[in-house]
Amino acid sequence: HRTRYHLFLGRQNVTGPDIIFFWVARMIMAGLEVMGEVPLPDGSKRRGVDDVVPFRDVYFTSIVRDTEGRKMSKSLGNSPDPLDVIAHYGADALRFTILYLAPLGQDVHYANEKCEMGRNFANKVWNAGRFLLLNKEQLGSAPSAGTVSGGGTKAASAGSKGPGHSALPEDHLDLADRWLLSRLHSTIGELTSSLERFEINQAAKILYDFLWHDFCDWYVEMVKGRLYGDEPEVAKRAVLNRAIGIFDQSVRLLHPFMPFITEELWQHLAPRTDGESIMIAAFPRKEDRWIDKKTEEEMAFVQHAINSVRNVRGELSVPPSKDIELVIRFSDAGREKIIEKYLRYFQRLARVTKIQQLKNGEKPHHSASAVVDGGEIFIPLEGVIDLDAERERLRKEIAHTQRMLDSIQNKLANEHFVGKAPKEVVDREREKLGHFRANLEKLQKHLAEL
Repeated sequence: HRTRYHLFLGRQNVTGPDIIFFWVARMIMAGLEVMGEVPLPDGSKRRGVDDVVPFRDVYFTSIVRDTEGRKMSKSLGNSPDPLDVIAHYGADALRFTILYLAPLGQDVHYANEKCEMGRNFANKVWNAGRFLLLNKEQLGSAPSAGTVSGGGTKAASAGSKGPGHSALPEDHLDLADRWLLSRLHSTIGELTSSLERFEINQAAKILYDFLWHDFCDWYVEMVKGRLYGDEPEVAKRAVLNRAIGIFDQSVRLLHPFMPFITEELWQHLAPRTDGESIMIAAFPRKEDRWIDKKTEEEMAFVQHAINSVRNVRGELSVPPSKDIELVIRFSDAGREKIIEKYLRYFQRLARVTKIQQLKNGEKPHHSASAVVDGGEIFIPLEGVIDLDAERERLRKEIAHTQRMLDSIQNKLANEHFVGKAPKEVVDREREKLGHFRANLEKLQKHLAEL
């Protein structure tokens, strides 16, 4: 009995919802019925429900269906060959996409094209790793005097070494570093909580947002300004080693979701010995002392402001190489101080050379504006773009957009079209109508500003 029933008790059972009665319920009932007289592996008597029920948690996986909601089967011919999908998109891309699309208790409506999201994410992470490794070759990786914990736990097994496991360089920390360390440990906490609640798709989204947006879109760009700037070599090495250490922690978090790409990257982040693997490396742990919600809130505001400036530049065709100035007006003086504190990031990420506060309450002539958190940011355009040419371009764009808008309005006013066309076609036309209306309002606003 000790050998046969040693593995009877478990904590979780993972299965499909279509066999709840055939498998899950029967296992529980059979345990209640027959296991009471079977001794535990140590020979003691089973005394309660916990000793006879085979598991405490049951996780029902999603059923993968096609885009029409049909269960995939060979007879319907709607089941793609996973090996073909892997050959085209990659195993990690397929795995991450399915996990990302599988909400707890609901089915997955799958199409091969959705794997593009997973593939793009894998490429994003890979390119971030390549950037760090290429700079590591150029700068080297000298140890730093000060260190900051990377959130892992010391492990006796292989895989417990490498930058970012036990310590990261603490010297030459700036606002971006403190922000990302806070975001890293906040992410570790959110991810751990989601995994403990079996919210696998939410965990995938947490990782996606942190790695794609926080690390790749923002932190890497901020780091470039320091690596390619005029800071001393020792500062650049500290910045790079810290970035590599944070990336090390990040790929450990991602490894259960994308095992192949993370193993390959992790093996190159630091010298490894035979037998070392990210699979047995310590999983990162949250350290509350590094979580600074005030810094996260400030950086969220700065990101919103920089994105707003970038959007205006793009909409008015301001050349990417052209430097600009900003004039700001906020009722909350604290917002203006934040912008001043983070000026170097506006300079690096939005090509801003000067920021000044609005005087006398008068808007600068020939300037575009953006509303950010209850304040306004003005971009003077004289000398930045050809105002006459831009006015003419905007007028032509407004006329074109108005024609498209009129065409869609006429189509939707046609009762025959609305009554006969499939619902998804009508909905798509209504969505296009809203899109053209928003574009028209934006174009008219920019023309009025000029």
